Amino acid sequence: MKYSIILFSLIIINFNSLKEIDIIGKYRIEGENYNVHLELKSDNTYTHLVEFHIQGTSLEDNIIIEKIEGNYQKNKQNIILSPHCIINTEHLKSYSINDLDSFVLIKEEAESDTLFFKINDNSLNDTLGLFHFENKLLLLSDDYKRVSFFSTQNDYLELINHINCGQNLNSLIEEGFFLSKDVLLKNNKKTRTKLPRHWRKYVLKKEIQAEIIEVLDYVKKDEFDFIENIVIINKGKKHGLKKGMQLYSIKNIECACDVILTEVHFDYSKGYVQICGPNDCIINTKLSSYCRH
Repeated sequence: MKYSIILFSLIIINFNSLKEIDIIGKYRIEGENYNVHLELKSDNTYTHLVEFHIQGTSLEDNIIIEKIEGNYQKNKQNIILSPHCIINTEHLKSYSINDLDSFVLIKEEAESDTLFFKINDNSLNDTLGLFHFENKLLLLSDDYKRVSFFSTQNDYLELINHINCGQNLNSLIEEGFFLSKDVLLKNNKKTRTKLPRHWRKYVLKKEIQAEIIEVLDYVKKDEFDFIENIVIINKGKKHGLKKGMQLYSIKNIECACDVILTEVHFDYSKGYVQICGPNDCIINTKLSSYCRH
């Protein structure tokens, strides 16, 4: 019952707090090897900075920086970014070790190239939804996910799947899954805005349990030896499932045989899992929309 109340509150609570919030400022994602910054300025221009650190040898550090500049406009619950140019820069730093076993920078190189876009080319626009949760303002995309590990979900699916699985939303934001900034609240009120209508139906009112009934195929996925299994589960649209939802293994905790749905039919669905071996994901594995690991 508690599970249903927490999830359903994201649909029925409707504080129109966006009108009172200043959207101008710096939104950030801070990761171990990456940083994403988006600054919305008062003159309706913006700077979007993505920085990746690629560690080569212990004596080399490669930094790739993508900087996008342009104009933005606010439209209801969205921010529309219109890029003017993109600047790609690659920094290569080389170090040596001195007699005190300390790293000393001996060489630094940088290469840049700039690409200018045609002004008012709407095909390049990037639309981000505003989502206010307590003292945070999030910018979410329904086209892609800013921080991508193994799945290809967009920001909204990433957010909703974590909500459905019972994860604390505050910790998720702090871990750097979404572009966000702190906002000042009147009288310390903790408020939230509705999710867009299209995404509200993805928030489950109760837990859904399913079972893997067939393993179709598997293929070696990448250099880390992760395996992608294509599986069929015994639940579908009539049970409340939708494409892009994620289900989690109930008992097989060590395997973490989690399924991301790619096709959802009336009474069954198809999806994939990424695990560390072809035999780990087996038929009859029990799944749930609520994460127990």
